[in-house]
Amino acid sequence: MLTCQVGDGMTVAVDTQGNMQQLSCPDSGNFSGETEFLVTEGKLERDALMRKTFPFFRPLKALLVMTDGVADDYFPIEKQAMSLYGDLLLNGVIQVPLERDSRFWGYLEQLEQQKNSFISTVQRLASPEDSPQQVSVWSSRQFARILGFSLADLIATPPLFAVARELDTNNRNSPQEKLRLWLDSYSQKGSFDDRTLVILH
Repeated sequence: MLTCQVGDGMTVAVDTQGNMQQLSCPDSGNFSGETEFLVTEGKLERDALMRKTFPFFRPLKALLVMTDGVADDYFPIEKQAMSLYGDLLLNGVIQVPLERDSRFWGYLEQLEQQKNSFISTVQRLASPEDSPQQVSVWSSRQFARILGFSLADLIATPPLFAVARELDTNNRNSPQEKLRLWLDSYSQKGSFDDRTLVILH
């Protein structure tokens, strides 16, 4: 697979072993928040596009394409992409199947006792006409910490995410709805931009 990006935002690939690879280099202008556009002189020239083309030749598990509103919240993305992917797994946006006889069910009691360490509840206002809605936001970094795992080891053990999802009382929501709620609700210091995320999985 080859990717080429014009503008800001970010693209990240996840292989079947849980390894992350950045597949874009965002444009930026002379000022904060400034970017380049397709009509900018020279942007569509062959040499310019070749410099921004990234290859990916490993088996693909997921492809994440995001605006800077998400990429900036996980900056620098080359170090924080694993945290982003873990948050998507833990919040049920990307679903993980689990066999009922999995040995990982042994973690469920521990997770139940410590769920307040990695699940926070926020008030979300969907529209001015609605009442505030309580939404649970799950942190993969905190989840890894209470289990004594590195984030990389946690990502490499997908059944643990499926076990944790059993604690979610709103698990009936579709992945699309979970993505919408998560994008609207997670909190990041200094976050101010719009959030759009496309996931191929």
